[in-house]
Amino acid sequence: MGLGRTEEVKKKDRRDDFPNKVKQQLAKRVGHKCSNPSCGQATSGPSLSTPETVNMGVAAHITAASPGGTRYDSSLTSKQRRSYDNGIWLCKYHGDLVDKDPATYPVELLRAWKTVAEHKAGVEVHRLPQSVEDEASEPEQREDRLENWLGGIIKQFGLGGIDSFPSKRGKQTAKRLFEMDTTSALSGVESIVNLINSSPKVGNKLQVVMGPGRCEPNFVSDGRLQLAESIRRCAKEIVKQFPDNYSNDPCAAVLYPPNWSDVPLTIHYHNLSYAEILALREDREYVGIITANVLLFSEDGKCLLVHRRSHQSAHYSGALHTFGGAFIPPGSGPREDHSGIRRAALREIFEESEAGIYISNQTPCVVIDEKHIQFIQTAFLGVNVSPDQADSLKRNWEGDQIRIGFAQLKDKMLDMDAWTPTGWVHVLLWLALNAPGSRRPIRFGGDSSADLSRSIIIQCL
Repeated sequence: MGLGRTEEVKKKDRRDDFPNKVKQQLAKRVGHKCSNPSCGQATSGPSLSTPETVNMGVAAHITAASPGGTRYDSSLTSKQRRSYDNGIWLCKYHGDLVDKDPATYPVELLRAWKTVAEHKAGVEVHRLPQSVEDEASEPEQREDRLENWLGGIIKQFGLGGIDSFPSKRGKQTAKRLFEMDTTSALSGVESIVNLINSSPKVGNKLQVVMGPGRCEPNFVSDGRLQLAESIRRCAKEIVKQFPDNYSNDPCAAVLYPPNWSDVPLTIHYHNLSYAEILALREDREYVGIITANVLLFSEDGKCLLVHRRSHQSAHYSGALHTFGGAFIPPGSGPREDHSGIRRAALREIFEESEAGIYISNQTPCVVIDEKHIQFIQTAFLGVNVSPDQADSLKRNWEGDQIRIGFAQLKDKMLDMDAWTPTGWVHVLLWLALNAPGSRRPIRFGGDSSADLSRSIIIQCL
């Protein structure tokens, strides 16, 4: 190999990595938190076993460090590629993600993330008002220019799966982008929750007892319950009555209604089979069952994906519902939900549709007490699947998989009797939250998600 060729290979292989000083600067200017506004994960903290620290963050290049890399810009010098201006601090997950999906995470969006994250960190440190200072402009002009800039980025590039932004440009967008306060982002649905709980049409069947929010309830196992001989005999008789084996499915049985005002909400349960729970209900006024559900939709397919319950279903046969089912407690066998309520939701979706999905930590969840059928349901509101995943949904003995086009959703929601009460509430809350899980604002016919939720409330509640 000639000398010239050697120098060419060296130049191609050379990476313009950040100096440690730049890495520290990137991390500190965002408070050692991931700059993705839908994440904000702390990336530095103490080791749990030694006096050392643990780092889960990375100084990512906005434009690639070497030719052939993601978003490489040949016009930059080596010094510019290694500079602070070309870097963004992310958690390791999002640092890897933005490089694997450059179409979703272009240069302009990453720079916007960086600006927002640094502003938010500055507000927290200096206790400033939530606005970007520009002494050369009037406050109204600064706000308008900022709103248009951020809104333009969102409109052009989408949100890359960020489900915590609202659907409108302008002031609301700028506020959400800068504040990124989960509580305030979700607080707008509190009045809707109150309407649901007080409505004679649904409030006598269910109560929204927690959320919508980012936190999940704590589930605590109290082990297997020792049953009286009469209850065990009754359970055996129930098993004989069912043609299918699901009467022996393990479930999480709640013997006493939880204190719904507890923070965090904690729900204690015992391991029992479904037949044992039915037998125990003949002896007790209350035995709840913990369940998990997910609202699925396909943004690119322009449809909501729901489950029409089969005529073999014990409750609401033939009605539309979100995907889900009973939580199987850890230690109950090969189908057990060892990692918690999210695992239950994922397993149920796969069993009902053979679809493999991912539930983001940013997906809002809501806890509903279906008091008349004694189910305690945790539902995750908004998982976006591809058209291919939607096409792969399969029918099984539990029911059919149904697509409802976005343009037809209003008419379908106005027919409350077509739904299970909780399924209807899931969709309403998802709309009221501006369709979390979507990459960009969704139109439902001529309506935004928020406008559609208001229209449904006016006509139904």
